[in-house]
Amino acid sequence: MNKEVYIATATKSGKYWHIHVPQLDAVTQARSLDEAEDMIRDLITIYTGEDPQSVEISLEMDLPKEVKTARRRAAELREKAAKYNGDAARYSRQSVALLRQNGYTHKEIAVALGISRQRAAQLSAEAQKGGAVIAGPRNAGALVRARKSGRSATRKDGTRSRASL
Repeated sequence: MNKEVYIATATKSGKYWHIHVPQLDAVTQARSLDEAEDMIRDLITIYTGEDPQSVEISLEMDLPKEVKTARRRAAELREKAAKYNGDAARYSRQSVALLRQNGYTHKEIAVALGISRQRAAQLSAEAQKGGAVIAGPRNAGALVRARKSGRSATRKDGTRSRASL
């Protein structure tokens, strides 16, 4: 059984809330929004004879125009901020990935980007998960030694590279 939904609009009027239920074309008042639902249920019972618990109430606040405008603007800015935060995160991951490809350690990346070493490592891991290829300096020492000796070095993926550079 679907409950009938009554929509009520509450407007602040001095110390009280003026509550209008358009489906009944009726009004009531409450001292606080906490007591508004009980007052609306009583009003519905008086006008319709329905069991107060058999109805659903949707209480909306009638806010001043300036507040509605400010809320709408705040929501727009939150949406933009979320987009910009996502963009910033992508560029941060890209920066770390590029620095790792150029042989920077997490500590060096942290200094270069003004972040903690832990955050640099975290961004590096996120970049790898996202498909960015990061050739970090983990085996760089072995590759340098191999270059000097003319031998090959084992890469992280198990393949060997000839250090003939």
